Amino acid sequence: MKCAAPAIFLLLILCAAPYASVQWSYSAQGAIIGKPILISDKVIFSTYDGKVYSFSAASGSISWVYDADTRMAVPAAMASPGAIAVASQSGRLSFLSATGKEGAVVALPSAPLYLEGDSGNVYVSFSDGVRAYSQAGKSLWNITLPTPAGPVGAFGDTVYFTSGGNLYSVAAKNGAKNFAVPAEDSFLSAPLEYGGSVYFGATDGRLYSFDAVSGRQRWYFQTGGWVQSTPLRFGDSIFFGSNDGYLYSITDSGKLRFKYKTGEGVWSEPVLYAGKGGQQVSFGSNDGNIYGLDSASGDVVWSFSAGGRLGSAAESNGSLFFGTSNGKFYSLSPSPICSFSWPRNGVSVGDWPIDVDGTAYSDSGVQRVEVRLEGGNWQVARGKEDWRASVDFTGQPLGAYSVECRVTDLSGTQQSGSYSSITLVKGQSALLQKMSVLAPSQAGMNETITISARDSRGAQLTGVALTVGSAKQNGGSPFSVVLGKSGNVPITLEKPGFEPVSFIIISTGGDSPLLPIIALLVICALAFFAYRKFIAKKK
Repeated sequence: MKCAAPAIFLLLILCAAPYASVQWSYSAQGAIIGKPILISDKVIFSTYDGKVYSFSAASGSISWVYDADTRMAVPAAMASPGAIAVASQSGRLSFLSATGKEGAVVALPSAPLYLEGDSGNVYVSFSDGVRAYSQAGKSLWNITLPTPAGPVGAFGDTVYFTSGGNLYSVAAKNGAKNFAVPAEDSFLSAPLEYGGSVYFGATDGRLYSFDAVSGRQRWYFQTGGWVQSTPLRFGDSIFFGSNDGYLYSITDSGKLRFKYKTGEGVWSEPVLYAGKGGQQVSFGSNDGNIYGLDSASGDVVWSFSAGGRLGSAAESNGSLFFGTSNGKFYSLSPSPICSFSWPRNGVSVGDWPIDVDGTAYSDSGVQRVEVRLEGGNWQVARGKEDWRASVDFTGQPLGAYSVECRVTDLSGTQQSGSYSSITLVKGQSALLQKMSVLAPSQAGMNETITISARDSRGAQLTGVALTVGSAKQNGGSPFSVVLGKSGNVPITLEKPGFEPVSFIIISTGGDSPLLPIIALLVICALAFFAYRKFIAKKK
């Protein structure tokens, strides 16, 4: 019987674990680069400070760490199902087994620009060309180019890359050129071959589609910023991000299906995720959030605030693995989950309360959302799927603070461990925000009018002090107001952290101070005419 309680406790933990949004996380010393590599039950990622980490995908326990003793030049690449390749800024190319054991080592002619692997070979682009190496470290071929080569895409027998405004297609085994065709601009995303087409993005803000056999340009799709995101093809849809902050979904003929706006540029490669409600497309944004959109409609299903610029994610067994520029690595299951939509990560705040907004999601529904400042007490936010809370920095010392949110779903399951978060910085020189007020310039004294106070993005403000004449009230915008007297009525709106706003509303109707005088004049006039009429009758 003594074992019953621990057994029940363990069972509860195991049952609850699938509901935790962050299954595990790890903080590295250096920024995480590139997309994680999945080998069997391991997830592998590299950092700029020259380390490669291997974790158990299920538990997050470290399997091994490889130290290159110098900074990484490019993200690690999978050379074969059992080996990866890493390249340092010093020009050292190393092949590692799935257990982290170093195999062949190659001295490269210079620091590489991009690295790609496929079928036991790796392809490296440089400032003067592209080279291919076998997993054993043997040089296979070398193509010299007059301008730097862009990212490489390797697909079986064919390798694609860009250089000097041209798209190249070469044979993987010997580098023999299939074609080199003009494509008008320099390129940022790795080419994707799918269904007889090659897709890639460029600095001119376009996603291009070329025929994979002939090299003929099929079409291009224009965005508002450069396209660094490697595209994802799913069915007849193509998903990719742009530096204009949008995630785009277009048809195979280059027509827009939908686009979704994030807070900053989208550089990451989208990935598919099988959510409870259907197929989702997940991607990271430079605004510090990872998003899950319905792949058919483009509606946002969930988002998570990780902080820092997000890299591309990898998906396995219902989990998403991704890293950030601030060195945090996550294993994420998006239910229940919450995120911050306002303010942006890294915003400066002052000695006052600040409103934080966000969204929340759970497969079973959201019961409540809670928010806390720097590991303090949790406070319940207003709202559920769309929520808002006030975080008070009054009296706090200057410095950077973490603001976290957590969700409890309708079954009572609550997030634990790592939480969605943003960092806000309290400084001495934080500027007051401007308040936008909408109110009529004139109204009847007994008429009910609306006075609205909004922030710079147009959201209604809470915790506002409204003074009408001499009467003061506190609450959230919009306010319903009756002026109650005629004449010029002074209005003032105040909120900590915002510049106060004062103005006048002209109140009409009701008693006027001239009415008694006018009435007296009317009475006098009537009396005068009555007197004259009386005198006239006597005569």
